[in-house]
Amino acid sequence: MKTIDIGLIGYGTVGKGFAKAMATQQDLLKKRTGGHFVLKRIADTSAKSLPDFLQDTVLTKDAADVLNDPEIDIVVELIGGIEPAKTFLLQAIANKKHVVTANKALLSTHGDEIFAQAAAHKVEVGFEASVGGGIPVIKALKEGLTANTILSIRGIMNGTANYILSTMTEEGHAFDTVLRDAQEKGFAEADPSYDIDGIDTAHKLAILMTLAYGQKITLDHVNIEGISSIQPMDIDFARQFGYRIKLLAISHNHGNQVEARVHPTMVPENHMLAHINGAFNAIQFTGNVVGDVLLYGQGAGMMPTGSAVAADVIDIGRNMLKNAEERVPPLAVLPQHLKEAQISPMGELRCPYYFRINVVDRPGVLAKITSVFAKHKISVKSMLQKSHEQEEPVSIVVRSHKALESSVQMAIKEIDALDVCTAPTVTIRDGMGDYPMATLGGRTPLEAAHTPMMDMLCGRSKLLLSQTVPAGFPPGSDVANLSLMGYDPEIYYTGRAPLEAASMGVSLARDETAFRCNLVTLEFGESEQAKMIDFSADHISTEEAAKLIYDLQGLQADQSFQLYPGVSYRHLLIAKDPLPPLTTTPPHDHIGEDITTFRRQYLGHDRENFRPIPSGPGVKGKCQKCQVFVSNLALKAA
Repeated sequence: MKTIDIGLIGYGTVGKGFAKAMATQQDLLKKRTGGHFVLKRIADTSAKSLPDFLQDTVLTKDAADVLNDPEIDIVVELIGGIEPAKTFLLQAIANKKHVVTANKALLSTHGDEIFAQAAAHKVEVGFEASVGGGIPVIKALKEGLTANTILSIRGIMNGTANYILSTMTEEGHAFDTVLRDAQEKGFAEADPSYDIDGIDTAHKLAILMTLAYGQKITLDHVNIEGISSIQPMDIDFARQFGYRIKLLAISHNHGNQVEARVHPTMVPENHMLAHINGAFNAIQFTGNVVGDVLLYGQGAGMMPTGSAVAADVIDIGRNMLKNAEERVPPLAVLPQHLKEAQISPMGELRCPYYFRINVVDRPGVLAKITSVFAKHKISVKSMLQKSHEQEEPVSIVVRSHKALESSVQMAIKEIDALDVCTAPTVTIRDGMGDYPMATLGGRTPLEAAHTPMMDMLCGRSKLLLSQTVPAGFPPGSDVANLSLMGYDPEIYYTGRAPLEAASMGVSLARDETAFRCNLVTLEFGESEQAKMIDFSADHISTEEAAKLIYDLQGLQADQSFQLYPGVSYRHLLIAKDPLPPLTTTPPHDHIGEDITTFRRQYLGHDRENFRPIPSGPGVKGKCQKCQVFVSNLALKAA
């Protein structure tokens, strides 16, 4: 069996995920590839040691040890940034080593040089993890959609921005409040500008456009706007109009030119992208043959991104085993057919707009604003203003029909210069509309689509609004599904756990209390700190989780609590005796936090309370004092 030797530069979060994926999936990889993948060296300036599953891997602080090792076939760069990452990649290529990177910033600014050098030295470049984390979006464009001319790209490509906008929508908090919360939970960086200003999304869009259109698209070609100006009132107004606000990457292929833009967008609530929430990503391609394709998943994180890096290494390894290197062009088209960028001027964009104009309400104010719109040929579709006291600052919301971007920008400049305006006007585009395509006879893709079922449903349906979550109830699928099935939550809802019990076939007596419990991942640092890394025990398998749950149940002395294994990390705890009032906390609210206080309160100060479980992926330890664990900590983390 041929061995593929791998060198890794950068053993941070993604590097650890990649190393773990490669080490723990060896048997599977041998069956699927017929090769033996060996992580021979890891270069990292701060790592002091490696886990047991990497006991045969050499750790070094010098990247040259990886780059100059003649036995290493593939170099994986996961340090990020422009330099020294660029130098490392170019040196590896010069040494005729295949390379894999997740470095979207580098590829979207210097990708032309890197790919040219790779072609000259006949080596491959893998970069699946640069866009969409664990979503196989690069492979979809390069291979799955090869037979298609890509007509458009739309996507939510930044988990931080999507988490912020989703939380603002669901909880009504201000942008600054949600951003601080995201930083505390580890969803946003200490300096979040790349995420909230749209730069990270623009890097990814540039890469996807290069693959989709065969053009040399860079970050400089993308028009970028961030989300920091979005306020709860914009979310509320959008909801009243039937929209949700998302930070979208958008590109349309006009044949001779292509759009490249990132900005907050009004997305209709009936569109799939409107319901991509939290830190998840989703990317939609429209092809002239296949139609719409939506790819959805975790756009970041140790294991999702590590999985994407591993996929590139495995693809290159397969090609090496079959002597089929360069089987698929790295940029989806042969190098000689890669064209210079042909970008549509942003000023030529036509779409509907949302305006929030901040003014002091006085007689004649609306006349001034509408006269500016009329001057620039912007047709008003609707106008909304909430009740207020005269002479107080007020926000007027205007929705327009399709308007020219250049006209809109001139109108905003004039409106903001009016003496009645108190703050800059906020503008959000409705970017979900398709353009008429010459290849479709001047129709949009939706107009040209054959939709018999949609036509039938529309013809027979009535449009109604249903409030599935009564006032005062936590918004969630448990409450909403009770309503949809005809059960009044005010009568029947007592929490999620009884529903979990019913789904598992567990009957509850009147004096029993049910708790939903998670297996979680803890990481111990200095001073006995215990940080919660995830709320899912690295998405532990159902089979292995069941073994742990049965083991915990067997260690109890009085059997006053009963544990029931569920699916993956989700399980059920039944208390058989009356309990005092308790406050439960969802584990996902504490990701990235130090939970030392919880641990010491219920398990004591001694780390001997924990012993390692060698076979448990993602589970760092198990309590020996099981009765204390089950009767206290599990309840608090229910």
